[in-house]
Amino acid sequence: MTPARDYLFALCDAGGNAPPMLGAVRRLVGRGHRVRVIADTSLAAGVAKAGAAFLPWTTAPNRPDQSVASDVMRDWEVADPMQRLARLRDRVMIGPAARYAADVTAALQAAPADVVVSSDLIFGPMIAAEATGLPWAVLSSNLCYLPIPGIPPFGPGLMPARSEVERRQAAEMQAGISDFLGVALPILNEARAGFGLRPLDNPLDQPASAHRFLAATCRDFDFPAESLPPALRYVGPILDEPEWIEDMVPNVVPEGPEPLVLVAFSTTFQDHIGVIQRVIDALDSLSARAVVTLGPALDGARLRAGERVAVVANASHDHLLRKADAVVTHAGHGTVMRALSNGVPLLCLPMGRDQHDNAIRVVAHGAGLQLDPSATSDTVRSALLRLLAEPSFRDSARRLGEAVNRSIRSSALVDALEECLPG
Repeated sequence: MTPARDYLFALCDAGGNAPPMLGAVRRLVGRGHRVRVIADTSLAAGVAKAGAAFLPWTTAPNRPDQSVASDVMRDWEVADPMQRLARLRDRVMIGPAARYAADVTAALQAAPADVVVSSDLIFGPMIAAEATGLPWAVLSSNLCYLPIPGIPPFGPGLMPARSEVERRQAAEMQAGISDFLGVALPILNEARAGFGLRPLDNPLDQPASAHRFLAATCRDFDFPAESLPPALRYVGPILDEPEWIEDMVPNVVPEGPEPLVLVAFSTTFQDHIGVIQRVIDALDSLSARAVVTLGPALDGARLRAGERVAVVANASHDHLLRKADAVVTHAGHGTVMRALSNGVPLLCLPMGRDQHDNAIRVVAHGAGLQLDPSATSDTVRSALLRLLAEPSFRDSARRLGEAVNRSIRSSALVDALEECLPG
């Protein structure tokens, strides 16, 4: 039994990244460790529920709530994928790095920690941890974004290269992503210099230098790699539901013998009301029942739906998936993992962030289909008919789900975090 030690977690509220981070906190507390979490005020209730002490960001960006108005990134305002990535780079990952580092340094000065655990989305806490000389880990709530030989570059949603031409294209794309992030390298190195650290050649060298880079996903879900970075560990999905989820109301699910479809899109706003309406229109023309969960970003949105489609602010996906026959989703990592763990096939309509990479893996495993989010209701209807009629999709989802569930049941996450402890 490892003696109780002190961990400091640093995270931002970017929607789906938060519940897995808080799930990791909950597991460490359950193992007997003491945990503090420095995060957005919007996550204070979730931190308390996880059993940790909460500290708010004071100089770094701090969302007071999960409303659309408080969203820092606002990536739905731009259509170009590279502009969306620029928002992430400049407003979250690297732009405010010095401010994040200052807050984490102040927290460590107020109360020392044995290990610092940073979200993969914010580089500032990594700088602070490195400067103190403490062991530190990066925790990714989904797939690893570091370059990995044999695995396509993170972001575009590519299949693995099958020819020399495709391998060159993948290498060029990875170089392009590095160059794009490199635009902010002077800002990152200025932040590092302020804490007495040497400059880096590539922004991704910052997370890559962690003692552990923990990917909270299933190894069997990811594509095969030629080799893995020494610090990388696949620790299994963390599928704790958000603290704002209400208990399932028994009469939410429309009654009847027809197949049940769960429609679950982003926790945060991605300007996806139109996509959901087209999905509902498709469902209204099917012999099926459906539950559409809006989440906090779309709470109160007005949508047209027939009597066989229930539109609710939120509900337990765990409860619904035990009854569902298919899921329609943006392909956020948590929703994908939760569906697979229940053996439910997916129709993916990715809109950005990590979603294209998750969707292409669902398709590659035969566990679902992928459409562009601009797909018409007729196209969505045709895809749903295939998912519901062809047993191969459910069979593949069940097979992959068995591997997902094995990784969920493992103790790899806490074991890896305890490996970071000094001495």
